[in-house]
Amino acid sequence: MDTQLSPVCFISNFLITPPLSSSMIRSIMCLVLLGLSSLSSFCQTHCGTRYFYEDTYNAVYDGKYCDYKATQAFMSPGGGTTTSTRVSNGLYVTWNGIGTGNITYSVFYPAGALQQTHIGNKTVQVPVTAAEQPTFITAPASICNGQTLTFNASSPSASSYSWEVSGGLSINGATTATTTMGSVQVTAPTTGNTQGYVKVKANSVCGSTPVTTKAVWIGYSFSVSGPSKVCTSNFTFRGSIIGGKVIGWNIYKSTGEEVDWPGYASNDGSAFTITFTPPLGQYYVTSVATSCGKTVYASLPFSVVSRTACSGTSATSNPITFNINTRPNPASNQFYVEAIDEDGNVVNTSFEVELADRYSQVKKLAKSHSGSIKIDTHSLSSGIYYLKIIQKNEMTTKQIVIQK
Repeated sequence: MDTQLSPVCFISNFLITPPLSSSMIRSIMCLVLLGLSSLSSFCQTHCGTRYFYEDTYNAVYDGKYCDYKATQAFMSPGGGTTTSTRVSNGLYVTWNGIGTGNITYSVFYPAGALQQTHIGNKTVQVPVTAAEQPTFITAPASICNGQTLTFNASSPSASSYSWEVSGGLSINGATTATTTMGSVQVTAPTTGNTQGYVKVKANSVCGSTPVTTKAVWIGYSFSVSGPSKVCTSNFTFRGSIIGGKVIGWNIYKSTGEEVDWPGYASNDGSAFTITFTPPLGQYYVTSVATSCGKTVYASLPFSVVSRTACSGTSATSNPITFNINTRPNPASNQFYVEAIDEDGNVVNTSFEVELADRYSQVKKLAKSHSGSIKIDTHSLSSGIYYLKIIQKNEMTTKQIVIQK
């Protein structure tokens, strides 16, 4: 019956005592040493730690009890470089890259003897890794007042995560927390609309990684963008909201009176395009949205000016000084456009007219040099049309109804 022996190998601070029979010892190499790479991973230089590879005594090599002395460290081809320092009972190594590290052990026989013979070398491979900067897996862009949401981050080598929040956000009533898992519950303040941040870094045997930051809007942020002055049709306003959805649009005169202009919204409702040239004047556009269960609004003022004023020349945005009379209105087969003075008399002046449907398709173009012109509408279908009257650098618009 074979005697059970327990050779001891100290490998990189791991104590391993597998029971081996005498017959097994005679026929195997030191498999304990070969298994080193499965026991641990070691970090690269930026971790700021030098790793100690301890000499191994009384290990079995080629059926003999031998001593292993760590003498050299290097990275496999394509990896980084290393620096190493030999001390009395091992080798300190600093890895300068990520990849496969190699530790060369010189093997001496017999184990424990004062006079030993170098009988060979043994190279053991170890993975050289580093803590990876965490990435957000679940990270909402906005959070409602008083709401609690989950933020998830991942770093494969992390043993814990350090979190920090700002802008009134909190984690269990505090602004910092450490978790073993890459998940944390973040609560928003009950009031206020502002920008906050959720920050996380991963911790491991390599130390801490750089911080990954996620911007989070608390409450909602809602604004409307678009032209400040317009002089033609087909101009667009856009609503931008964080933490909500645009659901509607309205146009108002500067006096607060709502106007019903032809136009259309984009598929997601975030943009609104006016499809005709409105009368000169001051207006504002209002976008309506829902956010956190509430209806919210954002507005933008704009001016309708003449084409010349829109292009930046010296013309003003004042409307045409004479009155425009259209008759009849509603019309059937024709109507007249007249420039009249305060007494109702036709003014001998020149102007151009442009008649368009509600989709901004121009149906009629004409010029008058006497202050009056007839517009033939036999070919037009019933509906609402928009008549632009242009004189020099000025323009005004009127609504015409055609009834057949």
